[in-house]
Amino acid sequence: MRESIVDILRGAVRDAALRTGHVQEGSLPPVVIEEPRAAGHGDFSTNIAMLVASQSGLKAREVAEAIASRLDRTSAKLDRVEVEGPGFVNMFISKAHLQENARQILQDGDAYGTLNFGKGSLVQVEFVSANPTGPLNVVSARAAAVGDSLIRLLKACGFEARSEFLTNDHGTQVELLGRSLQARVEELRSGRPAEIPEEGYRGEYLVDLAREISSETALQMLAEAGKAGGSKFAKFAVERMIEGQRKDLTDFGVSFDNWFRESSLHSSGYVEETLATLRDSGFLYEKDGAEWFKSSELGDEQDRVVRKSPAGQEGAAGEPTYFLSDVAYHRNKFERGFERVIDIWGPDHHGHVPRMQAAARALGYPPDWLEILIVQWVRLMRGKEPVSMSKRAGEFVTLSELIKEVGVDCARFFFLMRKVNSHLDFDLELAKRQSDENPVYYVQYGHARVSSVIEFAREGGVEMCGLEEADLSLLSQPEELSLLRHLICYPEQVRAACLGREPQKITSYLTGLATAFHQFYHNHRVVGAEPNLMQSRLLLVRAVKTVIKNGLDLLGVSAPDKM
Repeated sequence: MRESIVDILRGAVRDAALRTGHVQEGSLPPVVIEEPRAAGHGDFSTNIAMLVASQSGLKAREVAEAIASRLDRTSAKLDRVEVEGPGFVNMFISKAHLQENARQILQDGDAYGTLNFGKGSLVQVEFVSANPTGPLNVVSARAAAVGDSLIRLLKACGFEARSEFLTNDHGTQVELLGRSLQARVEELRSGRPAEIPEEGYRGEYLVDLAREISSETALQMLAEAGKAGGSKFAKFAVERMIEGQRKDLTDFGVSFDNWFRESSLHSSGYVEETLATLRDSGFLYEKDGAEWFKSSELGDEQDRVVRKSPAGQEGAAGEPTYFLSDVAYHRNKFERGFERVIDIWGPDHHGHVPRMQAAARALGYPPDWLEILIVQWVRLMRGKEPVSMSKRAGEFVTLSELIKEVGVDCARFFFLMRKVNSHLDFDLELAKRQSDENPVYYVQYGHARVSSVIEFAREGGVEMCGLEEADLSLLSQPEELSLLRHLICYPEQVRAACLGREPQKITSYLTGLATAFHQFYHNHRVVGAEPNLMQSRLLLVRAVKTVIKNGLDLLGVSAPDKM
């Protein structure tokens, strides 16, 4: 995990800013280094001069020129520095450093692009956490791709990241699932239409589940159902649903460090302990026989019930709400030692965010301890036509069916092409197309094309020279330099994707790298060029292959050698 070019530039700009005398160590704003959007504005740029000027009262352009004149270009690996517009400092990386970086990539191999700013901090990412009442749908599939990629990014940046799936195996929904399955079993035995509860589950998957139960077991479960309220059926259904969800996720390349059962919070008394802790915090009060949490004092739009008013027997305690259970679950996370918790929720949970953050504040947790990401809806398309999300229409909605239709690689890449909080149109026909129009095919083909170039060279008797023997100064054509600039930016893209929780930065970066490589390939010979140049270009394309593979690994997408 070597120092990236942005780390080098950040240090050099910081030192230059301090040497201007316009700002002191303690008041220097954070130095932000970015890739300019406009061509010709350097490889990297910083607005630090404008931030310093706002503090000092000086003109930003004068501060920028002072910083530019004091930049140590040799240590910063720069050819030149220019001041642009109101005070941007634009920096151009030296050709020699761009070239040398290609050699560094092959030396680092799989470690190229990994960073260590996480410093072993323990972070938990909870994602998917779908109710065990049916198969995983496409929104859950998108959350799985996002969460798994985020875990990979966090680990690549030096965090100790743990993944967790919360199974909501307690409460009314589970009871309804059990009664719905019981109705299906009775339907199979009697031949009469199933009497499914009004709020129950009507999916055909419960018919399949009912058929799994042997006649003898079904009779025993039905006999006990009257006494146990369908709990045997509920337990059977939950276990089968969890088993199916686990299998689908494994097929999707997603595994979890921990599967947490919500029921364990209730059976252990932990929910009641959490209620007592909230009482001690002073943020609870009673009204209409119920207990309320003063979430409106902590950023929520209104107060929330944590224990319902009791029904029936006088003096009995009311049932805890799902919100209280969720507070208990997050208290459990904190007590397990996680320094930060990232929850990835579906779009229908948007309103729950303020109340959970209010609860974290009431419990005294650090302000940034709980971070919640909302994964927006997915609309399946066939070209320009939306796909019906109904099983009755014969169209799939489940993760397993999506995998069968387009494959794991396409599904994961497509889910990661947009910001997490943006709606996503998923074009099934495009995902199956094996052409440059398909983004994942386009990127994977870049990796496969490099593999074929290397194989072709070996078949032609070309031996790869040692890393130190290649004369990389020969890589001076515009397409070669473009590739080299893309390659040197990779570590910073990893940093930005991790810090911003934006895996789409990696899909976008890889698409740009693949474009630069394909343009290079169409304009320049590799095998067959002059021997020294050929060796330099072979090293360059091998560096491209390494970075494509490393980037695809962060997405959980394969890097095939042949297509």
